[in-house]
Amino acid sequence: MSPVSRNLLSLVPGPNTAGVPNFVRNVGSSRNIDTILAKFDWVRSDKNTVTGRMIYADTIQRTAPAFGFPADGVRDGATGGTLEPGQRTANLAWTHVFRPTDLNEVRAGWLRSTARILNLTPDQDLNSKYGVLSFPDAGPPAGGLAVLSVSGFTAIGSGGTTSQPIEKYELSDSYTAIRGAHTLKFGVRIGNKRFLNQLVCTNCRGTMSFSGVYTNQPGFGASGNSVADFQLAIGSGGQWRNRASCYEHSTDYELYAQDRWRITPKLTMTVGLLYGYNPASFEIYGNSSNVLFDLATRKVEIVVPAQQSEATFNAMKNILFPFLPVRRAPELSLSGVRNSYLNFGPRLGFAWQLNRKTVVRTGYGIFHGFTDVVNAVPSLNPPTRVWLNLTANNINPTLIMDRPLVPGNPFSGPLVYPVMTARDPNANPDLTQMYNLSVQRELASHLLLDVGYMGNRSSRILINAPVNDGVPALPNDTSSPQSRRRVTSLLGAFNYMSPQGYSNYNAMTISLEKRFSQGLSALASYTWSRALGVAPAITEGINGVAIQNAANLSREYGPLEFDIVRRFVTSYVYELPFGKGKHFLSKGSRALELVLGGWQFNGITTFQAGFPLTPTLSYSLGKTDTVSRPNVIGDPTNTTRQPHNWITAAAFAIPTNAEITAGNFYGNQGVGVVRSPGLVNLDFSLFKNVDVREGMKVQFRTELFNATNTPYFGSPGSLGLTLGTATFGRVTSAADPRVVQLGLKLLF
Repeated sequence: MSPVSRNLLSLVPGPNTAGVPNFVRNVGSSRNIDTILAKFDWVRSDKNTVTGRMIYADTIQRTAPAFGFPADGVRDGATGGTLEPGQRTANLAWTHVFRPTDLNEVRAGWLRSTARILNLTPDQDLNSKYGVLSFPDAGPPAGGLAVLSVSGFTAIGSGGTTSQPIEKYELSDSYTAIRGAHTLKFGVRIGNKRFLNQLVCTNCRGTMSFSGVYTNQPGFGASGNSVADFQLAIGSGGQWRNRASCYEHSTDYELYAQDRWRITPKLTMTVGLLYGYNPASFEIYGNSSNVLFDLATRKVEIVVPAQQSEATFNAMKNILFPFLPVRRAPELSLSGVRNSYLNFGPRLGFAWQLNRKTVVRTGYGIFHGFTDVVNAVPSLNPPTRVWLNLTANNINPTLIMDRPLVPGNPFSGPLVYPVMTARDPNANPDLTQMYNLSVQRELASHLLLDVGYMGNRSSRILINAPVNDGVPALPNDTSSPQSRRRVTSLLGAFNYMSPQGYSNYNAMTISLEKRFSQGLSALASYTWSRALGVAPAITEGINGVAIQNAANLSREYGPLEFDIVRRFVTSYVYELPFGKGKHFLSKGSRALELVLGGWQFNGITTFQAGFPLTPTLSYSLGKTDTVSRPNVIGDPTNTTRQPHNWITAAAFAIPTNAEITAGNFYGNQGVGVVRSPGLVNLDFSLFKNVDVREGMKVQFRTELFNATNTPYFGSPGSLGLTLGTATFGRVTSAADPRVVQLGLKLLF
């Protein structure tokens, strides 16, 4: 056994409870939030009004490590450390009335958002201290320990280090003109975004995974032990990236025109057209690159922006990529793609009043989505960043924790199997068609029923497909994934951002609204919906599973991560009918008013079905870089449906070697075959208003979030999904318990 492994294991506390999980700790986390808000309104004249607002907000959150220092512990993406987000916003609006039928509004806005993240040991090289020699020192303020992931257990290691300021500037103008039965609107918006990917340390101290494949008994899948592999210091995979610093810019433009035409007193039509030009962001110094390839001919080349400096271009050509053609690409934009110009979005809507109490509404529109990602961007390719994917053939140990695997200066010579981000240079913005139909009916005074249907269909959705993953290998194949790359074995497993995704959404909605009267307003709504398709995760950690086979995307079709089949929400505000101006005791004494008057309670109750989730294996059946999925052989929900036994492992099986030999490299399981626990939540608040004198009152607020303290076990990452591990099918974490907030407000 490796002495490095023994030293690291000695840092991990022992079990402190029976069962799974066998270690429980309430992790302390302090959070200080300072917010300053300023707002002004200036009525210059009847025709000119100027308003402005400024927000200054800073947060400092410090979280203790789950395992203590220095093992830290990484679970569900969370580690100990300091999070320092900040926000500065300012906006100004000027409204000018030319005449009663003509109005113009100009808006200007600015935002600066920062996200500085530091771990607990930013100045210490813990890799060298504990003998993890695989990765070089990242240097302050990115010091710490590599993330060492033992399958089925909480990882050892330090979290990421980041400083990512974002600045946005926006200028818009809208003009409204009323001409008889027509209400015309015209507008323009210009936005500029500047993103500084500074001190980004994702894997800059390295990561290494231990899956148990090296202690497998030959011929018997999943017979090994991940802890045994760790004790031998033999990793099954890993990653390393240098600290990056790049400056992304983008400017987008939008123009629109709309006409709201009152055809008859009971029929109104709205027609509009939006044009958008939103080119992809680019690195202002030209320090980016893209990979162009032809899968049929296996022709591969590296292209760089035309304005890249001569010295950087020569380094790319002669030092980093002497094994591939490198050229400038004047035919592409500075972002390495061809920009799209014909992005028109027409909209059409009708509102028809059938009678005094019933209205029918319907609409259709086309919307374009534009790339706004910050991770899979060409500016995080060389020459800015080097991403190395460390792979092995799962037979011969090559990733040994106490042996150097990454050169001290990876920019000093040819890159060894670098991982790149490739973008389809001809990708157009994604296209979404949205449509709806609803009927509103007044049932009684202040009571409104709305029944509707809404849906959309999206195409050309950008997805990250692992096009350069290895071709699956048979069980007796001893080759490495690197030797079996689909596009080229000279690069690592690069992802390919291309518009191959698609989705559809259909929903029935019912809402019942009690408009405010007699001190009460309430709204209850129910949604029954399905969201299906092949699309990337929006909320990281819920259903962001990897694409198994880039050549067969149809098997990735299934529930999208926001596919919540059923959701019921009710909200209400009720002012108790006691005290001054109310139905009861309106002329009571001052003392009676102080005790019984001015009370108001509010609440939001939510019942929601669970999110779709996808079980996986901890390794690839075909010895590629992408973990496989199991076979489904039963009902995963045939359990007690308790947190310790939410889904059953007996419903899944690992494909046998005979099945793998016959071509079952990925398992027969699809996407989203199980669901997380649902949500039952009540947020409640109680207000007490006290009139001090005319024009001044004091409000005391008591606000309870999750007032019933009902555990929510469906938060991202709470359910174990790796088959063969001790946590599979078990809930290992919960969302926040009841939170009580008290406030005192003076209004004058």
